Amino acid sequence: LQYKEIAFAIFKLETGNGTSKLYRKYNNMFGFKVNSRKLHNGKTKGGYAKYENRNVSLMDYYLFEKQLIKKFGIKNQREYIRVISKRYARNPSYGKLLRKQLKS
Repeated sequence: LQYKEIAFAIFKLETGNGTSKLYRKYNNMFGFKVNSRKLHNGKTKGGYAKYENRNVSLMDYYLFEKQLIKKFGIKNQREYIRVISKRYARNPSYGKLLRKQLKS
């Protein structure tokens, strides 16, 4: 992972510090919906990806990060957060939440 601290902040935001059902029951560490990377082994009623284990979820994130860096020519953490905020999250305040999480 190129931006490990961002991945960890996303994990904390998306799972409520590891307490969400999506994480505990389905090993989804990043709140991913079913996607074209096809590493999931099922989906929830809400369309979220189910993973065989947490390593597969982490691999999905790794591929996602690599894809974004290449597609958008991301050069630093600030650019990565901007792209994540616009392309990944539905919450318009996600970038702000992510930056706050990084500081804690």
